[in-house]
Amino acid sequence: PKGILHSHANAAHAGKLLREVIRADERTVVLGTSKLFFAFGLDNGFLGVLSCGAATILNEGWPEPGEIVDQVLRHRPTLFFAVPSLFRRLLALPPERLAAMKTVPRNLTAGERLPEAVEAEWRAKVGTEILVAHGMSETFCNTFCNFPGRSRPGTCGEALAGVEAKLLDAGGNPAPPGEPGILWIRHPSLALRYSNPEATARLFRDGWFCTGDGFSVDADGYWTHQGRADELVKVAGQWVKPMALEEAVLG
Repeated sequence: PKGILHSHANAAHAGKLLREVIRADERTVVLGTSKLFFAFGLDNGFLGVLSCGAATILNEGWPEPGEIVDQVLRHRPTLFFAVPSLFRRLLALPPERLAAMKTVPRNLTAGERLPEAVEAEWRAKVGTEILVAHGMSETFCNTFCNFPGRSRPGTCGEALAGVEAKLLDAGGNPAPPGEPGILWIRHPSLALRYSNPEATARLFRDGWFCTGDGFSVDADGYWTHQGRADELVKVAGQWVKPMALEEAVLG
């Protein structure tokens, strides 16, 4: 365990994504399925919701697709968030049950990669978009997110306000333009350090944090997760990511 240490001031940034992307206020009702021991759930399903004056629906048990539909019908949430695998399970519901999800204006996901095939099927069957975000326990709040109306499937979206990001190679030099690199983040709610001094010295430098994730960024500022940096392999002169193989199989 790394023991990620945050300050009370970091918690004051809760709701960053909800305010900037969702425009949450006292009319917002959030139904999240991620537990509060995940940063994704703690921020977007509890602390961030309270800071926006919104309402949240909390569940004791682990979410099941049928229960989610029942809660949507009962509470009429305006935002639903879950990990991608749960969106895939919801798509397996009978059409008459899945139809309830059409009443939710906004959907948000993070925590793992959202296959483009799942996103396309959701749009076709439900008619709404799934906004992909990226964040870590070390950043507490989300760092990147797709915005409504300008979401780009396959990406983690754009950097949120105050988030600085750069791509470095394994030697700590700037990655060549157009090439993937290791993502370093400077963030308003970045953790102070780890309880492990060696991990702190290796990954926290001059206010920046090394995520260990491979990313690329296009000319429009959309960031794409390429997998863990140590998973990328070069085949015939091109970088190949294992998740691209998974995407091809799912498609």
